[in-house]
Amino acid sequence: MSFIRGPNPIWFMNNLTGAPLDDTYYAFFLTNDLPYVPQAVYQDPDGLIPWSDPIEFQPSAGLPNNLYFDPTLVYRIEIRQGPDQTYPLIWLIENYTLSSEAESGGVIALTTTSNIITNPQFADIDFVSPLVITTAGTYDIAPGWQLVLTGTGTTTVTQVANSGDSNIEGNPPYYITFANSGWSTAQLIQTFTNNGAIFAGGAIAVSFLAAATGTPVQLSVIYTPSNLPGNSTTIFPISGPGTITVGALTEYSAAVDIPASTNTDSGPAANVQIIFVLPVNGTISLTNIQITGQSQPLPSGYLQTMNPLFQEIPYERVVDQEFHIYKDSLLTEPKDNLLVGWTFALNPWQYATITSTNIPVNQYTADQTIIIQQNYVATGTGNNVAVGQGTAAQNHAYVVTAVTATNQFAIVQYIDPRTIGTYWGQILSAMVNTAISTSNSTTVKFKVRLIWSTALPLTVSRTEPILSWTAGADPTFSSAWTPIVPLNDPAYTLVNGTNTNFAFDQFQLPESTSVNMTLGIVLYTTGSMSITSPADSILFNRVSLVPNDYAIDASTETYDETLRKCQYYYEKSYQVGALPGTASYVGSNAIVTSLGAIAFLYSFYIRYQQYKRNNPLVTLYSPRTGAANTISVGIRINGSYPAGIPTNPADVAASNLLITTYESQNGSQAVSQNTTTVFASSETSGEVVNEYQYTADARMGM
Repeated sequence: MSFIRGPNPIWFMNNLTGAPLDDTYYAFFLTNDLPYVPQAVYQDPDGLIPWSDPIEFQPSAGLPNNLYFDPTLVYRIEIRQGPDQTYPLIWLIENYTLSSEAESGGVIALTTTSNIITNPQFADIDFVSPLVITTAGTYDIAPGWQLVLTGTGTTTVTQVANSGDSNIEGNPPYYITFANSGWSTAQLIQTFTNNGAIFAGGAIAVSFLAAATGTPVQLSVIYTPSNLPGNSTTIFPISGPGTITVGALTEYSAAVDIPASTNTDSGPAANVQIIFVLPVNGTISLTNIQITGQSQPLPSGYLQTMNPLFQEIPYERVVDQEFHIYKDSLLTEPKDNLLVGWTFALNPWQYATITSTNIPVNQYTADQTIIIQQNYVATGTGNNVAVGQGTAAQNHAYVVTAVTATNQFAIVQYIDPRTIGTYWGQILSAMVNTAISTSNSTTVKFKVRLIWSTALPLTVSRTEPILSWTAGADPTFSSAWTPIVPLNDPAYTLVNGTNTNFAFDQFQLPESTSVNMTLGIVLYTTGSMSITSPADSILFNRVSLVPNDYAIDASTETYDETLRKCQYYYEKSYQVGALPGTASYVGSNAIVTSLGAIAFLYSFYIRYQQYKRNNPLVTLYSPRTGAANTISVGIRINGSYPAGIPTNPADVAASNLLITTYESQNGSQAVSQNTTTVFASSETSGEVVNEYQYTADARMGM
């Protein structure tokens, strides 16, 4: 009887941390049934010279090449970290057999080799299922997977959860279904980068579960190296029609030799693609996709009908194996939020009330937060929602509550050209943490757009940035604004009572063409809340927008950091919580000068607390009355204001003041009296006290 050599690379293994096994590891060859006693492996094809038991791994990693097996036996192989069976078990290979049909060399049953496919069960996806596609293009549908469609047609992609059917090989938690119609080509692709010759000169095997719906469909699996598309190798089917049958998910598999590589690509330009050629008409479901390879061609006489068993893996291991996809985004990209004040618990609400208030028009509410109402945009009838800050139990979220039955709305923020300037041409992603509060079983979806314009926004009005808006549809933006759609344009359903993160990935920004190019973000609902008491509310906790391929939470901020960023656009002298126009001396500024025969207003300067985006509009307020465009002027003698001068102190209209701008962005406003006497007194001693509150408004669209 001739013994058969087990070919490489099964004898090259890594330990559980990914390092190659060295001479501290041993292989035990045993019977496949209890009590698992040693079973001989030989150094020669005649079976005359047995190897010692166990066999020590070589210092350079791997076992000896000349391992000959009895083709009539079934082996159990244990890899342990030590020379006897008390040491930890690292790998277990059961049911190991060699085909007696092979005439030279053995046939390895690739039941335990590592699967190189990422996300083989489509447990993670990059879309809201189901996804309907009607335009040809390349779609990143899941980590590791691209769907490429050409021609004209329709595809519906659906992630389906396994309902617990343990009869499905490998127990996949999910499978994915493609319902295609009309395309010229439809391909599902996974790309392996930085190597244009993986397994070239050796062999490769594929195994997957598939099922057709309605009628059988055709499927092919192709190995394609970069730079050499004509050198592709069909892995499945190796012969015949490659028909996927209707019914339950069924295992399909094949293995072929891969020609020696002549690929000249190297580094990041080099890659190999595994391409699943999908039916252009028909419905197919896929899961448990496994690709395994070996560094030597298949043995002569091998029938090329492998059945590599899918290794059952938990979802956690799928996530572990996706790290390479997210590595650059997680480790190398900036994480600061490009948005201002959209961690709403930290928003200072400088110019609006914090308590819930009906909103009659499109307007700024919380800092850097514009509310736009679909009814107001479409018909001019506003007051569809109320806006305010939530309670401590609501994480002090930005709360939008339904007032009328038709209440689609959007929240908008503009990002000024200086802030966004360095990011044109890059990819941004947004993470939204939000929830709906409903007792009415309401279902509301929401979406996100980025918008850009070559000019600054002029107004917050009925037509900017949203020109029109039909109920249940995406808004139509004014001609000045171009929308940017995220990856696969998800529409998420808000979760009742549960604050949930929703990801909007890969907004591709255009290149800069103007110094005034402005970016905006628009979060909008695509349905209405219920006004049945208690009326529904939507709670926005935080929104991040970061330069990243995938949405992440931005770095945390403190309240003072958020306030400083908000003051870049708007600031006030009033204390936090006091609205402009309030009669309050807290935070006010006082200019004191010596009293002469006639009390004139002397020149003074306003120093801003924060550099401004642009020259702001400055408004003065009397702290004694809250009246706008006035200041309070009084004559103070020995610390008190004597009466009868005729009124002391008194408001002086700002129309009697000259406000001249010097270096206003970094905080200098010159305020001086004109030639008109505004306050006369017979007193000749004491001092003149000019007191005022102010706001400096550099918000966009104001």
